[in-house]
Amino acid sequence: MNHENDMWDFLIKRIEQGKCALVIGPEIAFVRDGESFQESLRTYLDQELQGKTFDFFGEDEFIAFDSTKDRLLTLFKIQNFFEVPRAEDLYQKLAQVPFHLVINLSPDLYLKNAFDQLNLQYDFQYYDKNKNAGGSQFDRIPIEKDQPLIYNLMGSTEDEESLIFTYDDLFSYLENIFGNFKLPEKVRLALQSTSSFIFIGIKFRKWYLRLLLRLLGLHSQDKLINACIDQNIPNEATTFYTRHFEISFLDLHSDAFIEKLFQESQHALRRPSEKKVVKPKTELLDSIRLHIRNNEIEESIEELKLYSNNQQIDDLILYQSRFEKATQDLHKGKISHSSAELVFNNVKDSVLSLANEISAHS
Repeated sequence: MNHENDMWDFLIKRIEQGKCALVIGPEIAFVRDGESFQESLRTYLDQELQGKTFDFFGEDEFIAFDSTKDRLLTLFKIQNFFEVPRAEDLYQKLAQVPFHLVINLSPDLYLKNAFDQLNLQYDFQYYDKNKNAGGSQFDRIPIEKDQPLIYNLMGSTEDEESLIFTYDDLFSYLENIFGNFKLPEKVRLALQSTSSFIFIGIKFRKWYLRLLLRLLGLHSQDKLINACIDQNIPNEATTFYTRHFEISFLDLHSDAFIEKLFQESQHALRRPSEKKVVKPKTELLDSIRLHIRNNEIEESIEELKLYSNNQQIDDLILYQSRFEKATQDLHKGKISHSSAELVFNNVKDSVLSLANEISAHS
């Protein structure tokens, strides 16, 4: 027990000092569902792409297509898959733990969205395989304590062309990152001052993970790495990572570890901002349109509530209820994504209509 207490004291102190970075993967979002990210994505694509030809390579989670048209459709569906909110409470707890740097080995925006929901400041960047091949040198200013950096190393679901879901994408990506590519200056500087890492939601079965860890400089002998395991992996894999990267595998799944981390960090947590910025009504419609364009339905509803009368707030609560029910039904597999999209689009139309009505009376 003393050893465990020492470990937590050490990790929290390193986090507070800006010397412990977080490395996350998509398994966090699915750890409570009884299915892995791979299983959930395969089930979803089987349902959404009926009649379309594609091959799904499970262990690596890559896809092969028969045509460019099928590729574009599948990437569109994958973007929709990631738009469904998942494990929001876990991501919100992670957002409040004062990590200075988060490396995301998935293109998802779950953590980014959690920062937005809590009104917490952050900097977000992502690797674009089509734009960063010749090197990337943005912003030499060091990371600020109150504005951590979230860096998506495998692209962003907001940018279809940055996604890496085929072997061709992966091989081009690996050629770039081990060729002329340089990590963004902000990331590189942060990694230099980081001596501890926590891995959560990472699938250690992927063969190319070893290459990514070398890219991040985690093969250095002076790095202390703790990792959760959310799936069974062969003993030879854990032996390899223990021997070559000195990773300590914890007997905790992602959700249990995040809960413990959140509790142990209580005195140092970032506190959600309760202050809501009310824009002039003349700017409201543009703001709501931007939310809708980014599929930020809940954010658009919450912003409209600040300008609404009692009857309009009741309408917004009804829209919110419809959106949440469709989201939950989709997540549980009770309705198809196309059925959920009909509800989402109806809610968007209603929200835009109300925003137009409120702006017209400004």
